Amino acid sequence: ADSPDNQFAKYVYDSSYKGVATKPGVTQELTRSTGPVKLGTSCARYTATSTLTDNGGWSARGRRFKEPLDLSKYQGLGFWLHGDGKGELFKLQLRDKAGGWHDMYTTVSFTGWRYCEFDLAGADKLDPKSVEYLILYYNGLPAKQTVTCYVDEVRALPRIAGLKRPELTVAGKRLVFPVELSTGDRLVFRSLTDCRVYRSARADSEALRPEGTDLTLKPGRSTVKF
Repeated sequence: ADSPDNQFAKYVYDSSYKGVATKPGVTQELTRSTGPVKLGTSCARYTATSTLTDNGGWSARGRRFKEPLDLSKYQGLGFWLHGDGKGELFKLQLRDKAGGWHDMYTTVSFTGWRYCEFDLAGADKLDPKSVEYLILYYNGLPAKQTVTCYVDEVRALPRIAGLKRPELTVAGKRLVFPVELSTGDRLVFRSLTDCRVYRSARADSEALRPEGTDLTLKPGRSTVKF
């Protein structure tokens, strides 16, 4: 809520403007919405309108925690974002009491709900024990347009969820990889007998046997799905 102690705007700036919630020429609105909702009965509806003739518009809205959050025991942050497909850049930012920060960017090139998850291990500019602000931003607002996204279930995560049993489909034929991949892991597939997983925390690799038949690319266009 807007109040004298919620001073998120001091962290909002570019090379020309500082301490304002929107770039001149941009208006915004953050409200509670009952639809569309991903979980529960309501979510946040964030709208911004740019009257500028370029895509340099931006806006921000912040929440200040009366008691700073201690996120030091958490590995990540996840939330659901309902996009409008207009290409704006949605940013979620954490700020600590000393002004340190951690930025999490999502390009809104999609429509509908998408789960977004970020690893906090790389938040080297943030003190996770004293998180004072959570700030929502729009950057790169399209010229003379209104954008609207919905945000739901912003949560700190005890651990980053792995990618379980990923599938590769080529021209309707499917391969399943019986493995769980974490952030930084690599899966290298060359054939059914030459497939390996490289873990981010280990120097060696492990062999993996995919489930399915070998995939073949035919001349012309093929649809590939992961």
